[in-house]
Amino acid sequence: MTDYDNTDSGVLFLNDKKSEKAPDYTGTYNHEGEDIKIAGWIRTSSKTGKQFISIKRDTYEPPVTDAKQSGKDFAREVASKFKKDEVHEVTDEPINMDDIPFN
Repeated sequence: MTDYDNTDSGVLFLNDKKSEKAPDYTGTYNHEGEDIKIAGWIRTSSKTGKQFISIKRDTYEPPVTDAKQSGKDFAREVASKFKKDEVHEVTDEPINMDDIPFN
């Protein structure tokens, strides 16, 4: 059985719209081996009255969620506990886990 080559082809799926501005269709198009997210909106031509699908590259990124933001806040808090110019000696000696303080 041969593998399917989807180079320079794409697909659109009906989108479960969460707002009026959201695309009617979303999908991907493979251009020279790179998958590109695409979005499509059903439009009606003002000249002919015929419907068509207007498409564009989908660059939408969902907003940062509270969980992601709280993770960043945690990382900042941990990083703030270290002194900026603090130097730590690096050795090849094994670490004795009993020497590591846990709070």
